[in-house]
Amino acid sequence: MSTYQLVDSFGSIVEAYGRMRKVLAQELEETQGLSLSWFEVLLRISRSGGQMKMADIANQVVITTGGITKLMDKMVEQGLIKRSPCNEDRRIVWACISEKGKNVFEKALASHNKSLKKHLGNLTDSEINTITKIMNKLN
Repeated sequence: MSTYQLVDSFGSIVEAYGRMRKVLAQELEETQGLSLSWFEVLLRISRSGGQMKMADIANQVVITTGGITKLMDKMVEQGLIKRSPCNEDRRIVWACISEKGKNVFEKALASHNKSLKKHLGNLTDSEINTITKIMNKLN
């Protein structure tokens, strides 16, 4: 392995991610009026059956607990999610997706998938599977 191989590989990952995130965020904002951060929160709550611990969301979206509180305040204000205390442990707060949040998410998901197909459509299924395996291994 050359001196710069790992550095170059990591740089390629970071650059590709940064470019794709910027383009996808812009398209989601333009088509749905929804930030990528809000979409990521709605995606994770939806995948978790409609409710999720706020701390787990912060961990998965890679944001501080203070940052997730501010983000959630705005999402609650817009009626996309609701907060629900945990009956067994007062330290835990659940974020629950609202009906409005489900509707917004479903429309945004369709739009996001369309953008992903547009930007990743030149990759074969095998290449996508390889990328997924590598990212899961790094994660």
